[in-house]
Amino acid sequence: MAVDPARADIVDARLEAVVNQCMDYLANEGLQAPNLFRTVPPHAVMEAVMQDVLEGESINFVAVNDPSLCTAVLTAGIRRMNKPLFPVHLIDALAEAQQLSARDPPATKHVRMKEVLTNAALQGSVSSTFLNLVGLLNLLAQNAGANGTSFGQLAATFAGEWMPNHGQGQPRNSPEYRQDLQKCTRVMTDMIL
Repeated sequence: MAVDPARADIVDARLEAVVNQCMDYLANEGLQAPNLFRTVPPHAVMEAVMQDVLEGESINFVAVNDPSLCTAVLTAGIRRMNKPLFPVHLIDALAEAQQLSARDPPATKHVRMKEVLTNAALQGSVSSTFLNLVGLLNLLAQNAGANGTSFGQLAATFAGEWMPNHGQGQPRNSPEYRQDLQKCTRVMTDMIL
C-alpha cells in the first residue's frame, strides 16, 4: 500500500519534532537517569503517546518526567519515520574513514569521520536532528557512571538504524546481515566517542 507523500511528510515532521523533544528532555533532565534504553514502559502507554504524537499533540516530557518513556518514544519515533533520520547513504564512507583512522593518534582519530559528516551537512544530506542525536548519545555515554549506559549499549541500540529500512526484511541470521550490523555498530561507537 502506497503512502501519500504529503501525509508521510506530516508524519515525519511530527515524529522528528517528538524526537527533538525527547533529546531536549534527556539532555536537560535525563542524563543521569538510571537504566536508560533498558527500562521499557508498558507497551500500551508508549503506543498511546505515539498515537498522540501522530495526531499532532505535543508531549511535555518534563511534566511527565519518565526517562524510560522518553527513550522508548525517541527510538520509536526514529524507527517510524518514512524518511530515515540516519544518513544510510553515508555508512560505507564513514566505515572507510573509520578504517583509515584506525592507526591515527587518539587526538586525530575522528577527523576523517568528522569530514564525511561535515561535507554531508554542508550538502544538506544529513539532518541537524541526526547530528544532535549523536551529540546526545555522547553526553549519555559521558554520564555512564550515573545512568548505567555504555558506548557499546548506545551503539547497539541505534546501529540498526543505519541499515536500509532499519534492517527490516533482511534475514537476521544471514552472514550479510550480521556483517552489516557489525559495521554499523563500529561506526556508531566511534561517532559516539
